[in-house]
Amino acid sequence: MNGNKIIVGCTVYRLMEQFMNQFLDCFLKQKDKDFTLLLINEDINDLEEKTKKYQKYLKIKAFNAKRGSLMLDNKAEIIKKAIELGADHLIFADSDDLLDENRVAEYRRHLKENDFVYNDLILVNEMEKKAPACPFFGAELPAELNDVRQILDGNFCGFSNSGLNLMRIDFSKISWDYGSVIAFDWWLFTQLLLSGYKGRRAEGTVTFYRVYKDNIAGEMIPLDDKKLGRIFEVKKAHYAFWNDKSPALFREKYDELLGLERRLNGQVERNRFIDQINKKYVNQNVLWWDVFRLN
Repeated sequence: MNGNKIIVGCTVYRLMEQFMNQFLDCFLKQKDKDFTLLLINEDINDLEEKTKKYQKYLKIKAFNAKRGSLMLDNKAEIIKKAIELGADHLIFADSDDLLDENRVAEYRRHLKENDFVYNDLILVNEMEKKAPACPFFGAELPAELNDVRQILDGNFCGFSNSGLNLMRIDFSKISWDYGSVIAFDWWLFTQLLLSGYKGRRAEGTVTFYRVYKDNIAGEMIPLDDKKLGRIFEVKKAHYAFWNDKSPALFREKYDELLGLERRLNGQVERNRFIDQINKKYVNQNVLWWDVFRLN
């Protein structure tokens, strides 16, 4: 044993089956192998068979998602189940991404002194061809996260690149009301920051973040009408929820978003906005929350 009990938790589902072996191979390569892999199975019929060869080398606990549960519910279930299993630290992972071999070791070290931690990304495409091996956020990823205003425009703490110290965060005092939000991770870290918890950037590790058409971030450039609509949907749901809870912080952002939506209501204006973004950021990697800030 290396000290604190660590669980690495994620949801698994049919869409990610094409990446399943690559994902599980990452855990065989971890330098720190003292952890349990927690899988919340949304809809894979033969998960036990697909993980059978890995169970010889990894401690895997798999649970079927509750019937009728939503994606957000299953994300929340990762936390609830990790607490139930007695985890001290919970490391999140997305099953369509790839973990650096130092992920568990570095999170064990950083979580000892912090409420939560997060790391940088290196973007890869659907075929795992790596982009230039440089961090995506780089200097823009803050060393500390201690104010909700740091994630008002968008969230860099996703389930791909974050983890929680469950000995320091008291979830019995945190509301599980997430309403109709779409981005559960954005809701979660907003909730934690508003509850007084603080995070720190984990050095020494990265996540190889797969950007492709089926993930929520998607490939934003070239932007099109469907992608733009999805961004409005995600941000409106987030701001509407938190505007009801904490209007002093979120009212301005909510009103700004509604104003932009009204301005782009006509197809001519909408197409002009899309063209401006695409011309300015051609061949650049842009995540969904950045699009409105780029114009």
